Amino acid sequence: MPVRSNHLRGHNATALLQGDRVNYFGHAAIASERRRDADFVLGAMLPDFAAMLRTVCPDAASEPLRAGLSFHHDTDAVFHDCPTFGALNLTGLRELRAGGVGRGPARAAAHLGTELLLDAVLADQDAYRRCYLAALEHARDAARELSWRDTRAAEGFLWLTARLHGRGVSLHEGDPERIAQRLARALEGRPRLEPNPTELAAITRWLDQQRPRVVRAAESLLTELRHGLALREQERARDFFPTHG
Repeated sequence: MPVRSNHLRGHNATALLQGDRVNYFGHAAIASERRRDADFVLGAMLPDFAAMLRTVCPDAASEPLRAGLSFHHDTDAVFHDCPTFGALNLTGLRELRAGGVGRGPARAAAHLGTELLLDAVLADQDAYRRCYLAALEHARDAARELSWRDTRAAEGFLWLTARLHGRGVSLHEGDPERIAQRLARALEGRPRLEPNPTELAAITRWLDQQRPRVVRAAESLLTELRHGLALREQERARDFFPTHG
């Protein structure tokens, strides 16, 4: 059981350590394909870390951190529009509803469960693991470039990134029971989304069925994501450098 630091009093330190709220590893992995420098990859995880600390995202003084933050939001926008993700999500929702899971918990589990299963696929790649861990190791040096809302949030960021680095990539394994518990903690206290014990058991069984589908679909999904991100960058470049007929 981790010791709860004074500056994290009021946070659930165990939940923070488990990385319940968000798929920050996936953001780090995709960011590392664009730029491998630690500041950029760390910036791509910052919105997730801020959510885990239940605070607003910090202002970043350096260009790589700001670029990583922007890339995080681009990735989210493109990823959720990917046809393969939509199909996996819809299949999951239908199966979970058929398995007796209420609409709210089923929607949340289909979406988050698919994302976390994809994280597990990405975590098998050594290059992604190295970039993720390098970014976490760099967090203390990068902290001087970040302006958090208050001292507590700044200290929480240092604590969180150090603990995640110490855990390595074991948090991102694809065991269905472990992912189900992460989902349960993520949705705890949200009446419309939190699964009851019977629903959680059904979600665990579904995750076991969904895992091989995500493995098979991962390359298609990543291809769609990369293509969408490239198009988004091209559109931004056209807006910045308009052509004249």
